[in-house]
Amino acid sequence: MLAHHFADVVRGLPTLRAFNRAHAQAEQIDLVSDRYRTASMGTLRLAFLSGTVLELAATIAVALVAVTVGVRLVDGGLGFQAGLTVLVLAPELYLPLRNVAAQFHASADGAAVAGRLLDLTAVPPAPAIPFRRGAPDLRTATIQLEQVTFRYPGRPPALECVDLELVPAETVGLVGPSGAGKSTIASLLLRLVEPSEGRVLVDGLEVEAFEEESWRRQLAWLPQRPTLLRGTVAENIRLADPSASCERVRAAAALADADGFVEALPEGYETVVGDGGRPLSAGQARRLALARTFLRAAPLVILDEPTAHLDPQSAARVTAAIAGYRGRCTMLLISHSSELVSHCDRVVRIEQGKATRSHMEAVA
Repeated sequence: MLAHHFADVVRGLPTLRAFNRAHAQAEQIDLVSDRYRTASMGTLRLAFLSGTVLELAATIAVALVAVTVGVRLVDGGLGFQAGLTVLVLAPELYLPLRNVAAQFHASADGAAVAGRLLDLTAVPPAPAIPFRRGAPDLRTATIQLEQVTFRYPGRPPALECVDLELVPAETVGLVGPSGAGKSTIASLLLRLVEPSEGRVLVDGLEVEAFEEESWRRQLAWLPQRPTLLRGTVAENIRLADPSASCERVRAAAALADADGFVEALPEGYETVVGDGGRPLSAGQARRLALARTFLRAAPLVILDEPTAHLDPQSAARVTAAIAGYRGRCTMLLISHSSELVSHCDRVVRIEQGKATRSHMEAVA
């Protein structure tokens, strides 16, 4: 259970960081780890006590057999060959008991692993940098990428000298071939990575000067491969806003065209999904992630292929929802869909890591 939960959290770490929910999951890991530690120590206590008793019983029993055989040999009541055979076979009689003790001792390995995990979760957070300030209100701020270059280790530049401007309440479409660097721009805005060269500016100030939490608090993100953590459907949507009411959760799901299939699940919004839970299709998972994004109601929304893996009818509804949301926030829309991009105020094409055009255009 601990391993599954920890792996689930690791897979969803980018999403948790984007929604400022990493600390809450760290607390949850603390609770799961503490339960695992308590259970492991109880098992080890039983293992050591039972192992000691079993070994002592087997040793005393073999000793009694040896004494009995010795006495019988001395008074002539038992032959040497028979006595030797009994002595050799006596330990084998108690071998299953020793194996039981060994299996109990094997559980000590689990305690060692739990100890290492607890050490990891006990690492204190990095001290806050005193000079970092709170991020400005992105509802009125202009965001700029100025001559930004980004390189992954050992690879050619994913972005090279890119300039991009996002003005308040503008919807900007980002198009281009796969691997051109569109998702890297999203990662830079989310501050999941930092530029190798160049600057990301907000009203002329470098984004590195702002606290990460205050920055991400104003962002909503739909990744290409959305992650659902183990929990109910409502809990996964409410990841964007833990205090959201059931009505707001249902409204966000309806806006993302997810309410229909959610209501059809065995327990509706209380159905457990994620690792070990109810399996969902890629399109259903994407619509839940889109509902999470809408619930966020953030000033800056980044949508990375929001209509991917959806059937035409659902894609049309999601496109209409995004079009209706236009103007409420600054939106960066990464997509190959010409229908979706047609609702953008401006389109920027990225090719081979460079921004080549910045105007309205149709997507082939």
